[in-house]
Amino acid sequence: AFQAASVATKTTSTLLGVTIFGHPGTRSPLVNWACLEAGVQFDMGDLGQNPHPFGQIPCLSDDDNVVVFESGAILLYLHGKYCKMRPAASAVVQSWIVWANASLDPICFLETPDGKVYDTGLKKPNRRLDRLEEILKSNESGGSLVLVPEAGFSLADVAVASYLLYVPQFFPNVLDESPMVSKWPTILRYMKERVHREMLTQKPLVPVRKGRWCSCCLPNLVRRSYLGCSRSSSARKMTLSCPMTFLRHTFPF
Repeated sequence: AFQAASVATKTTSTLLGVTIFGHPGTRSPLVNWACLEAGVQFDMGDLGQNPHPFGQIPCLSDDDNVVVFESGAILLYLHGKYCKMRPAASAVVQSWIVWANASLDPICFLETPDGKVYDTGLKKPNRRLDRLEEILKSNESGGSLVLVPEAGFSLADVAVASYLLYVPQFFPNVLDESPMVSKWPTILRYMKERVHREMLTQKPLVPVRKGRWCSCCLPNLVRRSYLGCSRSSSARKMTLSCPMTFLRHTFPF
């Protein structure tokens, strides 16, 4: 089963070594979430000293001159170093992390040739999401709504859930217009459960910066999307200041 590496077993240098270079308006908070789930202590780095070869984010540095960039590669690194499980389960977790970046991302966000997001594939039927629905439903019937039952909640879930949860932040009406309710109800429940994870509700993903960012928010990608939405003014204000608060409002229990 998935076990976060015990803080007590790490050296002081390791605890101080992990630094994340990121910003709430990017994919960076999924890396923060992964660290929290894996029990990894980390600091937020000065973007002026970002070691990413192209100056992009997210990027992670660690002891022994380790530098990892690209969100999927960072999750693979964290999984390999901090998440202890049997090789068979570990291999499946790693596969899902890569799948999230290589296959799920292009479904969630349709882009123009110059890389601008213009729509989401979650509004239309999709065979891969049909298969994801089947997998999650099968796992749920076995008592665990996670991607890799042997591992329990893992960084595979962090990767896949993050991309799914980014979509309603860009496209607030997707849950009403898409096949989510009729064709993919298990995926929808999966998203709801992830929003209410303890690490998201009780731990800060990103530091509050001059009152601008909520301490619990996933990327604040919603500013543009929700300015014209039909929700109440108070809901729009809540969304603009705290995407995670909006998602909990969207997925109440």
